Amino acid sequence: MGTLASNRKGFITGTSQTNYASALNVATGTATDQATGNQTSIQYFKNTGRGGGTFRFIRTFIHFNTTNLTQASSISLQLTSAGANGNPAANSRVTAIKHSAGSSNGSAISDSDFNNIDRTTAYSATTTFGTSGTVTINLNATAATQLMNLMILM
Repeated sequence: MGTLASNRKGFITGTSQTNYASALNVATGTATDQATGNQTSIQYFKNTGRGGGTFRFIRTFIHFNTTNLTQASSISLQLTSAGANGNPAANSRVTAIKHSAGSSNGSAISDSDFNNIDRTTAYSATTTFGTSGTVTINLNATAATQLMNLMILM
C-alpha cells in the first residue's frame, strides 16, 4: 500500500462559549495554518468551574493532493498522537468528516473556516485516540468515492 502525505494541514481553535451547542456551532475561531511540531489540534474542552462553565472545540483540517493517486478502495488516515488527556475511551473520540475549509483546494485555512464542515458526510467510524503513538483511522467507501471523484476531476 502506498503512502500519500498531506500537502496542507492546520487547525482552528473555536471561540469559547458558555454551553456545548454554542461551542459546537460557532462560525469563527483562530486558524493556525501549516502547523509544525506538537500541537493540540483536536480537542473538546469543558470547564464547569465557577461562573457557569467554558466550552471550546479545536478542529483539524487536512488536504491531500490526489492527482497522482491511481486507486482509492482501502484508505487509512494515520496520525501521530502525542497523548490524550483524561480517559481516552471517553474523551478522545474523533470522526473524519467532509469539509470545505481552505476552499477544499488546498488553500490556507482562515478563521472563518471553523464551521465549514459537513457533519452529515462521515468519512470514518468514530475512532479512539490512544495515549501516544500512531492512530489509524480507516476511511469508508464514501471517502474512497470522494477521492475517486476528485481524481477524475483533476
